[in-house]
Amino acid sequence: MIEVLTARMSSKGQVVIPEPFRSRYGWGPNTSFTFTALDGSLIMQPVVVPKESDLRRRFGALIRKCREDAMAAGLTPADIEETIAEVRAERRQKRPATSLHADERDA
Repeated sequence: MIEVLTARMSSKGQVVIPEPFRSRYGWGPNTSFTFTALDGSLIMQPVVVPKESDLRRRFGALIRKCREDAMAAGLTPADIEETIAEVRAERRQKRPATSLHADERDA
């Protein structure tokens, strides 16, 4: 079922989300939203921060997939460690020089 409620935008661009929607979805003060424009409509969705357990599960699945792909490609753990070391070295070379601390400049 589609439920349609209306709201007006204030002179400051603020729109109050109708209370039945706030209650139904548990949206309270400081709830953050993303806005997506699609074919002349605006889609508003709450930003949901995943639980740590979900992040760990998803990260674990990603690591397993990477290991499977590396094995299928014939890579060894030593190959991967060597590649990581090379990438880190390249990044260190690209970093701008950091400024000296005040006590080092005065010396």
